[in-house]
Amino acid sequence: MNRLVLQLVHRLMYQDRSFSPIVNRAPSPPIPRTCGVLQGSCLSPTLFNRFIDSLLQTLNWHNPPSCLRALFFADDGVLISPRLGKVQSLRNEASRWADQHRMGFNIAKCGYLITHSPSKASPAIRPSLQLHNHSIPLVQSYKYLGVTFSSLGIDFVGQDNLLWDGVKHHLGAIRWFSNRWSPRIRLNIMKSILLPTLEYFLPLLFAHAHRPPRSPFLETTQ
Repeated sequence: MNRLVLQLVHRLMYQDRSFSPIVNRAPSPPIPRTCGVLQGSCLSPTLFNRFIDSLLQTLNWHNPPSCLRALFFADDGVLISPRLGKVQSLRNEASRWADQHRMGFNIAKCGYLITHSPSKASPAIRPSLQLHNHSIPLVQSYKYLGVTFSSLGIDFVGQDNLLWDGVKHHLGAIRWFSNRWSPRIRLNIMKSILLPTLEYFLPLLFAHAHRPPRSPFLETTQ
């Protein structure tokens, strides 16, 4: 980033700036702001992308664009490798980057998934992976960016059930006779939540259009 632009961003967002969290309806004493990005600022996504980009460059070094080892959406990342040993080396690189940039990982939300493996070996005998000296557990399924993955790849049946549960949760709010929500609110729920969720089914149906008619996935979707 250009040095003048960097100085301008620092003066606008960090120099002589402070914030006060509200606890029990009372603000705390002012706390100086020296790092992070301002919530709600139109510059924050761009600044974060510029900052996190060096991590992706580090993890994807010497890998062609068609075979990336790290994918990120904002601060949600996934590491991909055909070998567990390579995944551990990627995690080591991520840990070194985090130490250099004074960043951390939410270990409680991390997990590793072995996909397309017919092995039914107990998870207890699987090797553990480390991130910042913390063990990452082996999981049977993992939700990434709202999509559920299992050992066989995308769990289409589980994804359908997840979406349908969300639809059922809001169906009662849009009934024609309702004393809880006004017609305008019910219309907004239909337009902003239910219709996009139902439209999300369409690519799932398209991806499995040639499956047998009695496929559990198709039965769940119908």
